[in-house]
Amino acid sequence: MEWRAERSADMSDDVPPEWLYVPPDFVLDPKATLGDAITWWEQGVVSHTDESGRTHQIRPFKLLKQAHWTHAASRKHFGNWLRAFKKLTMLQTLCNTDSFATIIGEVEAFVEHFRRRYNARGYDAAVRATAAHSHGEYDTQPLRQKMRTVYLHLTTCTKTLATDWYQASAAAAAAAAAALAAE
Repeated sequence: MEWRAERSADMSDDVPPEWLYVPPDFVLDPKATLGDAITWWEQGVVSHTDESGRTHQIRPFKLLKQAHWTHAASRKHFGNWLRAFKKLTMLQTLCNTDSFATIIGEVEAFVEHFRRRYNARGYDAAVRATAAHSHGEYDTQPLRQKMRTVYLHLTTCTKTLATDWYQASAAAAAAAAAALAAE
């Protein structure tokens, strides 16, 4: 379903069309977390409430383009979001779903895997292997990480790496389920 912005009758013709998507005074919070970003990506966000009490919502961010942002810093942040969500969309495709809400656990594990991979760069192969395969509690909850951090961690992700991670994760989950069933 394609969403189209319609000009309201009270808008003059000199209003740029991108303002129909993102108000010019709306600034994308550079401290937004992955959890916030997923919500805004799929559902949009309330931008403001006018004097009459009517709320105005920005449509889901997955339907926006970088050109829709008039605030320069927000345009740059949104560009990073697009690149991060391009990587997360690979996971969404592998999980055969069209909503991140149904795969939050997988998103957290995926982001954590690439965080550990990113932090282990520059070390020898043994240290990288230990960091990449270590499990346990997260140092920082992935959904609480800032999107800038998530973007940096996912820069190393390729389709092959994402597919390999997903297959290994699915195999580990199947083995754990089989071990529970055997008990």
